[in-house]
Amino acid sequence: MAKLLSTFLLQMLFGFFTPCLLEIASTDHLSVPPGENITLLCNITNYYEISWYRLRSEEVKLLISAEKFNLKKTFSLRYNVNESHFDMTESSSSVSLVIIGVRETDLGFYFCGGRNDATHIQFGKFIRLDFTADQHHETDRSDTQQSVGPALCGIIIIILSCVCAVFVSISIICSSLYCSLYLRHFLLFQAEQQPLYTSAE
Repeated sequence: MAKLLSTFLLQMLFGFFTPCLLEIASTDHLSVPPGENITLLCNITNYYEISWYRLRSEEVKLLISAEKFNLKKTFSLRYNVNESHFDMTESSSSVSLVIIGVRETDLGFYFCGGRNDATHIQFGKFIRLDFTADQHHETDRSDTQQSVGPALCGIIIIILSCVCAVFVSISIICSSLYCSLYLRHFLLFQAEQQPLYTSAE
């Protein structure tokens, strides 16, 4: 019984986290010349709040956040870390991030997140932003990829560690419940058998 329950819980956890891991693994790659503007599209829709984040050198930073109020059908900008450098455009019930004058510090991974309530947040696909290939920026680009690559691996390791920790905790709880129920039934059975032995004497 406990083994069946553990197997079911493991399948349920992997079924829940596998789409997240696949989303991280399937990264889009965009290249842009230095100083040009670029628009990053968010692949999640129908959320009342959309935010954009940048992952660079193991640091996740909130860039912009937009919210759709009940009376309005369009998104309103709620937060912008740098109004002269970042902007937003609305498209297909979502919010796209506009980077004005891309510079070296903008290179890295970007992703959007949507929220409909206080507890559930859905993250979109990762987008890797890089300079277009030329001799002048080749060294800078390789350094950026080397610094961001381990950070992405770190996120995957953290997610897998959380999954394993949750599974182990649930397995321990289920095993404890199963053992306590078994012990209780055994003690009840012993108590029922006790009067029979007494009357026989």
